[in-house]
Amino acid sequence: MNRVARLVEDSARELLNREEILTLQRYLTLVPDEILWHRPRLLLAHAYLKILHHETADVVPLADQAERLLQEGSPDLTPAERDAVMGSILAVRARAALDAGMEPTKCITLAEAALRRLPEAHYYARGTALTPLSLGLYMAGRGSEADLLLQQEAAQSRTSNSFTLRILHNQWIMAFLNGEMAQAIAIAERQVAASEAAGLMVKVGWGHIMLGWSRYSLNDLDGAIEHLEVVVAYGQRVGLRCQLYAQTQLALAYEAIGRSDLANATLDALRAQACSMHSTDVRARIEATAARLHLLRGQVASAMRWVRSSLPQRNPAALLFNDIPDLTRAGILIAHRSPDALAEAQAHLHDLRNAAEARHYQFQLAKILAVQASLLWVSDRHDEALQTMADAAKIGQRGGIIRAFADLGADVRQVLCALKEHAAGYAVQDPYLSAALGAFDKPPASAIPTDFAVLPQLTRREIDVLKLLNKRHTDKEIAQALVISRLTVAKHTANLYRKLGVSSRHEAVVKARALGILNS
Repeated sequence: MNRVARLVEDSARELLNREEILTLQRYLTLVPDEILWHRPRLLLAHAYLKILHHETADVVPLADQAERLLQEGSPDLTPAERDAVMGSILAVRARAALDAGMEPTKCITLAEAALRRLPEAHYYARGTALTPLSLGLYMAGRGSEADLLLQQEAAQSRTSNSFTLRILHNQWIMAFLNGEMAQAIAIAERQVAASEAAGLMVKVGWGHIMLGWSRYSLNDLDGAIEHLEVVVAYGQRVGLRCQLYAQTQLALAYEAIGRSDLANATLDALRAQACSMHSTDVRARIEATAARLHLLRGQVASAMRWVRSSLPQRNPAALLFNDIPDLTRAGILIAHRSPDALAEAQAHLHDLRNAAEARHYQFQLAKILAVQASLLWVSDRHDEALQTMADAAKIGQRGGIIRAFADLGADVRQVLCALKEHAAGYAVQDPYLSAALGAFDKPPASAIPTDFAVLPQLTRREIDVLKLLNKRHTDKEIAQALVISRLTVAKHTANLYRKLGVSSRHEAVVKARALGILNS
């Protein structure tokens, strides 16, 4: 069995470098726990998988045990291997510190120490350290240093597609958090193209999520839905965690176009998938999204049941994601209007604002300020409310952020309307406020195709794919016929399903025949 453990150890680095995660998971199951807990490199392989699955609480004990073994000797490791193992220990500690919301200086110190020890060939480990280092610099107000670091790493990265994609992902996070949505979209498009070329499905999925989040923030709902539905179409090939972030955002996008039925169905399907994953974090995020839908529908009593049955996160790392459960909680408490609820909302918003300002998260700060303005407004502190909302709007108009305010509830809309009447006095552009207010309006039900009476607007390429589906071609055959990748075929197929309102190839062909599309 020790020989098996050694073989798994020797292959772990290359499997991580190539991001063959499922293979590594299978290999690790071959090693009994009593052996694994005495092999530092196997413990670190497990730690990397825990990070990938966002199971941060399990990372530190694995790193502690690996470091303990290293200090006790580990005679089977060469000096160079010992140094690399220590580099990996520092890398996973740095990432765990980031995920736990620790101070930026802690993330930076650990990550820099890791990169000094890790050899260039350890791409995955170095990429793991690069994330807390670049984001730590950004959070510390050293964004230009973070940009330069990633540019330098990108220039030196000639051998690993995975490492290059890590760099792109970090660049996107910083652009997104800074509210620079046009730049975020450009970076995400590069990630999708590079991921498809490398055949890294999980990275393709995350690239489409990045595009979905960015386009949603600009209120490009069709564009957001298109990218998020591509992720759904990929299924488990991109992993449940990827599906979680795609489908929770997709539910909000469906709600935004007036399709509450699709929003509910999406969350129900996600709940069913989550049953196979023993993670309270996954279930908590699903229910937080459901609570936001209740708030948007004015169902305050239902939303309050979530507030009283769940615990606040109080983790600054939650601000790294598009939707913030504690901000949803504050909005619901404000809608409840009781003095105790308003006081509780004020405490949450105080903590959120401090965390966002300290870490320079401009996009999230705009949303927090908007909800804070609504609290001030319902507390009859109108002048403070207008100034706070103006501060939020100034951040939003710099990056063209339109959708963010519409997801925060009717109380935010009330303050935006009041600000629009006094826009000149607060140096906020009237056209921007009009666009932000317009995002609150859902399209009329008649504008949403629900039957064959409305002909879907398909692109020429989508019709090409549809005709080949009618001939019962496989994805591979369609890709060869149209000279495109199989991933692009899957994207076009997902678009067809959405536009036709179907969920399978057979249904798509049947509906297309009925609409006469295949005769065009």
